[in-house]
Amino acid sequence: MSFAIDPRGGMTADEGDRRAAFRTESHRMPEKNRREGPGLADWLIVFLLAGAAIFSFVDRFVLSLLTEPIKHDLGLSDVQLGLLSGVGFGLFYATLGLPLGWLADRWSRKGTIVGGIAIWSAATALCGFAANFTQLMIGRIGVGAGEAALVPSSYAIIHDRFSRGRLNLAFAVFQIGGLVGAGLAMLTAGIVYAYFVAGGGAWIPFVADLRPWQQTFVVAALPGVLFVIAFLVMKETRRLSGARSDDGVAIANDPLARIGVYALLFVGMAGLIACSYAMMSWFPAILSRELHWSPKRIGLLYGLTLLVVAPAGVLSGGFIADALHKRGRQDSHVIVPLATACLSIPLFALFEFASGGAQLLVSAGCLHYVLGLPLGVAPALIQRITPVDRRSRTSAVYVLCCNAFGTGIGPVMIGWLSGLGAGSPHPLRTAVCVTASAAALMATILLFRLRSAMLGPDAASPSQCLPRGDLQPQRRAEPAFRLKAASPALRVVGKED
Repeated sequence: MSFAIDPRGGMTADEGDRRAAFRTESHRMPEKNRREGPGLADWLIVFLLAGAAIFSFVDRFVLSLLTEPIKHDLGLSDVQLGLLSGVGFGLFYATLGLPLGWLADRWSRKGTIVGGIAIWSAATALCGFAANFTQLMIGRIGVGAGEAALVPSSYAIIHDRFSRGRLNLAFAVFQIGGLVGAGLAMLTAGIVYAYFVAGGGAWIPFVADLRPWQQTFVVAALPGVLFVIAFLVMKETRRLSGARSDDGVAIANDPLARIGVYALLFVGMAGLIACSYAMMSWFPAILSRELHWSPKRIGLLYGLTLLVVAPAGVLSGGFIADALHKRGRQDSHVIVPLATACLSIPLFALFEFASGGAQLLVSAGCLHYVLGLPLGVAPALIQRITPVDRRSRTSAVYVLCCNAFGTGIGPVMIGWLSGLGAGSPHPLRTAVCVTASAAALMATILLFRLRSAMLGPDAASPSQCLPRGDLQPQRRAEPAFRLKAASPALRVVGKED
């Protein structure tokens, strides 16, 4: 069929039919492609999720700052402290992410997050009433179980609200929340602990008779009430549908179709996460034992260091990956984690031989900046190569891999190695450097293999690793109408049904 168009701009009576055809074609397009860009509401959701991440990391790492007073009051060993951070928190945080990711995909992402916040807040308060190792372990298990609900659901919510051009930035903002939370945990927990040590808080019901470290746990749990209310009033994100990647390319529903890329990326990133967690979990104890700093001083100096350098690293990683992608680099989202792994090994060597508080803080700051680079890039890549209806579960597997090693095995290994190095001038710092360097070396090997698979001769079909839209120019769909020159008028020729 054909429609005549007056060269002066006038249209025939068939204009309505033509517009209807265009509307039909536009409805076939994915919702994300029709959106001009994220709005204010989308960014507010990201900031709310980032705020929840901040709160979760405060509750997660408040234990790190209070390690020494807890060890003294409860008579714990380094291995037991490692178990509280590792098996107690990390194992349950990692494994429960899978069923909670399935729940978020099948039920409600918002509801899953609300339930998780309520559980980890109550468990953090329970840690404040613990009188022995067993009770503290139960509380840490609850914190890990509740926090497992946040990340998989948040990744899927962010992805459904942002186009590909803004996705790395949105994920970077969310990931910054966690690092800011770690810094705030050190900063605020140190101030709150010092307040209670000085005799403050006698007017607070139920906690006046507790030890200062116990009172700090209870106070750290209070913001959970506000976040539960905020998420209850949040509008549920409308989900995209279909087993399609971010670029609209239909991909196999069978997860085994991409098991190679997932395995290399997940385990490689697990090594880098282990390095970051090793620093955040044990560096306060290093400063306390080697320099005899108080929790307040550690929280102030180390907390401020984390607040500045770690978010800068996450943002830098996102900008670098976007810049490389715009230049046509097929491996843009792998170069950033690979460079991080390569740089981490010499930086941990510098950390091992640093002397004095200034050198320790500077070397730790450099490590946190570098280790922050891939934290927003890797989740964005995972969301882009995963079908819509599997994103929460795939993110949960990613969290499982990262935390099984990063927060599960790593802290226990460091505590065990620290006990073996009694003759070392700083056994705990040496244990951190040895464990983290081994993890960074493993990450280097795996991520280099992933990059080689993407670029080498064995990757003849890049779509075997990543979606076609990420590595190849997208084929432009044939238009519903094409303009055809005709004298004296232009004619719009429609495709036959």
